[in-house]
Amino acid sequence: MQHLARSVSVLLWVLLLVSVGLFGQAESGTVSGTITDNTGAVVPGATVTMTSVNTAQTRSAVTGSAGEYAVPSLRPDTYSITVEREGFQKYSRKVVVDVGSRIDLSAQLSVSGASTTVEVTSSGETAAVNTETQTLSQVITAQDITNLPTLTRNPYDLVATSGNVSEDQQSGRGAGVAVNGQRSSDTNPACAVQP
Repeated sequence: MQHLARSVSVLLWVLLLVSVGLFGQAESGTVSGTITDNTGAVVPGATVTMTSVNTAQTRSAVTGSAGEYAVPSLRPDTYSITVEREGFQKYSRKVVVDVGSRIDLSAQLSVSGASTTVEVTSSGETAAVNTETQTLSQVITAQDITNLPTLTRNPYDLVATSGNVSEDQQSGRGAGVAVNGQRSSDTNPACAVQP
């Protein structure tokens, strides 16, 4: 009788240990890694997207400050992985996730080939600095007068838009503007605005 009791207790222990081992197995896998650039520096803020090839379900993660990411609880399947970050070329790869697998998938991103070009063009406005007499001049064309919003379409209203002109309504003499630091009474209306 003791022999039977001992055998039953040993059998129960064996079944308990086997069942603990079975419950400890994961039914899903994990993909993790570090994203760096071609110099080896980490790339924070990169989006890692994993898309199931069979079901088209998508899981995403964003890299942390150390360039690391992890996508846990992935069902066993084949996944298409893309890593994207502004300023870098898109990285793509396929990986097979098995039951309980832990896959280290680190990637190195290449700097994007897109370049920024700054082009300086003339705005059509004629502005000149006279380096000999230290004066500024600017031409306001008929097109400028037509395009600018004024109530009267009076060209004298537009003289004050030049960089070297300030309005002077206090004296009541001259054209009402001071050009190049002169007094407004010294401004010749015929010279200030040319048709």
